[in-house]
Amino acid sequence: MTRPNIILIMTDEQRFDTIGGQAITPNLEKLRNDGIYFKNAYTSNPSCIPARAAIFTGKYPSICGCPTYKSCLPQNEKGFTAYLRERGYYTAVIGKQHFAESKIDHGYDYEDIIDTHFINNLENSKQQNSYVNFIKNRGFTDAKQLAVKKNDMLTNTWECDVKYHVDFFIGEQAKEWLNKKDTCGKPYYACFSFPGPHMPYDLLGTKYADMYSEIKPGYAENGLDGKPPHFHKMKWTVTDKQEFFNTKKAYLANITLIDEKIGEIINILKSIGEYENTLIIFTSDHGDYMGDYNVIAKGQYLSESLMRIPFIMKPPRDLYSSKLKETDDYISSIDIAATCLKTAGSSIPKNMHSVDLSPYYSNGEQCRHEIFLEAGLIKGVIAGNMKLVFYTDREYGELYDLSLDPWEEKNLWDDENFLIIKDKLKSRLLSMMAKQPENWDNIWNVESPEI
Repeated sequence: MTRPNIILIMTDEQRFDTIGGQAITPNLEKLRNDGIYFKNAYTSNPSCIPARAAIFTGKYPSICGCPTYKSCLPQNEKGFTAYLRERGYYTAVIGKQHFAESKIDHGYDYEDIIDTHFINNLENSKQQNSYVNFIKNRGFTDAKQLAVKKNDMLTNTWECDVKYHVDFFIGEQAKEWLNKKDTCGKPYYACFSFPGPHMPYDLLGTKYADMYSEIKPGYAENGLDGKPPHFHKMKWTVTDKQEFFNTKKAYLANITLIDEKIGEIINILKSIGEYENTLIIFTSDHGDYMGDYNVIAKGQYLSESLMRIPFIMKPPRDLYSSKLKETDDYISSIDIAATCLKTAGSSIPKNMHSVDLSPYYSNGEQCRHEIFLEAGLIKGVIAGNMKLVFYTDREYGELYDLSLDPWEEKNLWDDENFLIIKDKLKSRLLSMMAKQPENWDNIWNVESPEI
């Protein structure tokens, strides 16, 4: 058997409960039926740049030097795509990467990076890419010809043919690449990364928005009681029902557009005979409150709404011996790096925190027993059904029993009945953080006693 091709399909800011739930996603559901659905997949960080840096390097954001939105990967870091290229894979990317100002080697043989979601200014030099050129070459001279903000905070109405939307464009570019690619006889890794459904939510007025006549409210409407102080200063609070209806409708519409393009990409893979021998991973970099706590968008919080993400892994057919269809096990988006490397027959660098998920499709074996989360100086751990969020240099924190309280409405941090559990989770968090720096497991000295 030849080495499998690998395709990573990503969205930006897509909640975990949008596949087979709130959003109309028939093609992702088909992909889910062909592979393994991870019900408890988590991102490492609730913001684009650090979350993607962690995926790319297989390291936690604070360790790879990119802990916040206002940071970027140091040039000395190395992404798993560079390792794949060294191991004889042809590597390609179309769409969002969010390397920001990083000078790191991207590791791609073919690169069409499009970080744009909404164009503020067609002449902005920082936003020039193939999509912006496409728009200008079609005669557009002003971004308002594409979408217009009418009433709501972060929601726009689409003003022209949907084929000019960035996610439609990226889907078309991915299809064209698959049909015309020349990988020089090598197996390939390709990343097709959609900027949506990230704000601004801009597909009101389209056929995709028309598919949604009923919108469910957010969860945990009164769940801010007992939470740390910065929860009560959330920026994008929505109290008007019509405004929330428009916002969520546009958000879900964007997911459905992307789902349509993913279906077309998969059909091409099938038509050229590459679907069966391709590892396909679908996920998102982080979630969105989208009405939970009466808030939309994201922020520096470790809430389930932001940290849980959709995650589907469709294995290469000849390697899919476990036939596992879904699992409740915890996994992290940083595990993408190790999984791709292992599938490519490559070793996993010792300094990665990434865990290989391929045992799930070979023998169904569990790979993780706990999850580490972070947002700058906020650190979190999930073990069993309990979740602890630690705030550096603060007396307050968060503690939840996710089995009884999945939307984190009751903070147990100050509950005396949970003091032992809180201490155990703090210990687990400290242990996890102690094992993150490179060479953490070097021996102290020759013949020194074990601690």
